[in-house]
Amino acid sequence: MNKKKRNLNKIQAVAVIAVTITTTPLIMINEEPVFTKASLIMKVVTDGLPAAEIPIKLEGANKLNLGYKTNKDGYAIPVGIKQSRGLLEIKLDPGSYNATIKKKKSITRKITFYLGEGDYREKIINLSHFNHSPKSVAGDDVDSPPLTPVILDAKGSFDPDFPQDINKSELTEDYFYDFSGNPNGKRIEGFRWRLIKKPDKSRVVLKKAVTTKSSLKIIPDVEGIYDISLEVTDGLKHHSDIVRINCFNTISNRRKLPFPRGGHTSSIINDSIYVIGGWNRSFLNRVDRYHIQNDSWSHVAPLNIKRNHHVSISYQGKIYVFGGHNSKQKYGIVEVEQYDPTKNTWKIISKMQNPRYSFSGGLHKNKVYLFGGINGVKKVDVYDLFFNRWENRKDMPIGRFRHSVNMINGLFYIIGGKNTEEHVHEYCPENDIWIEKKSLPTPRYYHSSIVFNDRIYVTGGHSFKQGQGINTVEAYDPRKNSWKSLLPLPFAMDTHSMNAVDSGIFIIGGEGRFGKTLVLDTNMIYRPQFVRAREF
Repeated sequence: MNKKKRNLNKIQAVAVIAVTITTTPLIMINEEPVFTKASLIMKVVTDGLPAAEIPIKLEGANKLNLGYKTNKDGYAIPVGIKQSRGLLEIKLDPGSYNATIKKKKSITRKITFYLGEGDYREKIINLSHFNHSPKSVAGDDVDSPPLTPVILDAKGSFDPDFPQDINKSELTEDYFYDFSGNPNGKRIEGFRWRLIKKPDKSRVVLKKAVTTKSSLKIIPDVEGIYDISLEVTDGLKHHSDIVRINCFNTISNRRKLPFPRGGHTSSIINDSIYVIGGWNRSFLNRVDRYHIQNDSWSHVAPLNIKRNHHVSISYQGKIYVFGGHNSKQKYGIVEVEQYDPTKNTWKIISKMQNPRYSFSGGLHKNKVYLFGGINGVKKVDVYDLFFNRWENRKDMPIGRFRHSVNMINGLFYIIGGKNTEEHVHEYCPENDIWIEKKSLPTPRYYHSSIVFNDRIYVTGGHSFKQGQGINTVEAYDPRKNSWKSLLPLPFAMDTHSMNAVDSGIFIIGGEGRFGKTLVLDTNMIYRPQFVRAREF
């Protein structure tokens, strides 16, 4: 074999095509196959509009792994290339590809497709399919004491796109997914619970916060507010709601009253409770202000006249004080005082028609109604705050003193009292009519009562029949004319005051043993919403 022939045998990658026309040159072609690349255009839309800044990850032939991001027109542009508008053809080898598109706060969507040789393919990826947003309903706020399991339930959440005209037994899993296996937004796909607020000392964490179940258990460990966010998604859109857990013990102590007393009154203006007058071995004109938000006390201007067993009413940012008695006015005080917190001053504005103490008073519209008084007087006097004048009403059916009164749903309820310990009467100020109601389960006087969540709560007092103080708590429902017994106070007390705020009832001062000079510096908050009541 000659040298020229041996060199020809060494050519492995070239095929020689010979033609009959000797003037045509030889053509050399590589043995590896040559394919025409495919062209791909990807566009992402949401609710029919271009979706910008959406990251796309493309994986496929020859271990390709490229990153793209959509421009202002929604078209996929390779990362690093600046093209804010218009489409761009992406040249790819034929084969199968996976595109992963992730929109913020949505489930990741994956699309699989095949490109053939020379294909020109445009993929429009719709992230929403024009679906409605699901509705997250985290449930009602919860009142619960510490270390008590709370079940959060989102069963009220729903997806407006869930089919209503199809029998549920006919709905298969395929109905809720598109051709690429992604959720199509016609049902809720998942729930995400997040603890977004808790007390500083709490160590609570949410386990299994992302779930396909609508309920979740949490155990608050310390007193305070817990806010939990619930986010639901249908795979395309999401919606959030917040539920609050008010975690407190039924009874909690607050900063003590700076000067112990009983026989006082207390009235609320804005976020402060004003504790007025009373008795501590002598009659008092002292007034202390309790700041609810920061649990602190301050001293404000004193009354002009020392008072005990009086009535105070707050109205349009001012406090009005009626009656009472002291060592000089033993049978009752007639002067009415008004307190202006903006000026921190007291002034006498009127005189009562009848001196009285150990009576009760309530506000209806712009008028103060005064009921009874010492020695069982039956009189009902009315003071018009707007016109500064006095009126009379029909006498009570029975005389009362050392009782209480509360207004609820436009009606007054006069409760208990010395020698009328179990009696309850309803009074309609519009018609001047009295009706007897169901008796107190525990007869009492020198108690206190307050309206909270459409019920009247009666606490403490003294029992003439039992000859001792009372720590029982009972609630009256005017709609049912029924009483319930609740968790009792930690100890017996009487001549104390009560004020209701959103979170519960403040109980301030009082006497531990009436007439035994044991005055109290109590300042506690009682939360009826945490108590399971026993109905009589």
